[in-house]
Amino acid sequence: MRLPTKKPTVPDFVLIFVLILSAVIVPVAAGGASSDTATVQTAEKTFKVDLSRDTEFSFSSNGYDFTAAVKDGEIYIVECTCPDKICRSTGAIGKNSGAIVCMPAEMVISCDNGGDADDADFIIP
Repeated sequence: MRLPTKKPTVPDFVLIFVLILSAVIVPVAAGGASSDTATVQTAEKTFKVDLSRDTEFSFSSNGYDFTAAVKDGEIYIVECTCPDKICRSTGAIGKNSGAIVCMPAEMVISCDNGGDADDADFIIP
């Protein structure tokens, strides 16, 4: 038994083109929305840190001093003057997960999965 065949028409080709185009555009748009940043919230200010560049920087929060480093897309506390140093022992967090918290200093470092930099006081490249 032979099944009837139908030749593709122009609307069929348009539908195929739209499906292929959406399969390419949607992942690119979603990938562009995420950024490799971490947000550092201190008692005094909020700023974003670029995780794509290795760097080391210092900041203070609630009277305590911190030195943080970015290496291989992860951020971690190198040195701190807070009493319990839990933030230092937390280790590195990556761009898509995790948080570093220091309760005495009222400081939180969290990794973003996109977002707008408008809420930051400044951005560290």
